[in-house]
Amino acid sequence: MRTITQGANELGVSRKKIYNEIKKLKINTKKESKNNYIEDKDFLAIKCDIQRQSENSSDCAQKRLGNVLERDRNAMTDREYVDLKERILFLQKQIEIKDDQLQVKNYQINGLLQNNLNMSKSLNLPMDEIAVTTINHEIKKGFWSRICGK
Repeated sequence: MRTITQGANELGVSRKKIYNEIKKLKINTKKESKNNYIEDKDFLAIKCDIQRQSENSSDCAQKRLGNVLERDRNAMTDREYVDLKERILFLQKQIEIKDDQLQVKNYQINGLLQNNLNMSKSLNLPMDEIAVTTINHEIKKGFWSRICGK
């Protein structure tokens, strides 16, 4: 089971996108305190649907690109056409490389955040130690407090 935020981070989408998928797929969530949790099987359904949508959108983009190239094919020379197609393929490969780099950076950032959280937890005193420290600390009274006894 995972929270909506964890699921969104895993899939690299926004929380709003996850909520829209939950509504679309009619998935029930479990609410505990301020967090909504989704079951693993439901998360897999959301993941498959999001992947299917991204594949469809990339297929549509490829079709549009093909249509534009074919339409403009008549207006350009063979060399221009080949150069343009090679440039597009090169840019697509660069985008894939950058996506992979972003994923690595996201994992690194998540690891650093987790380390930061663990360190801050280890540095904070437990509440019972804070209470004992406060009770043992002497409070200096002012002149009028000592006279009036307050």
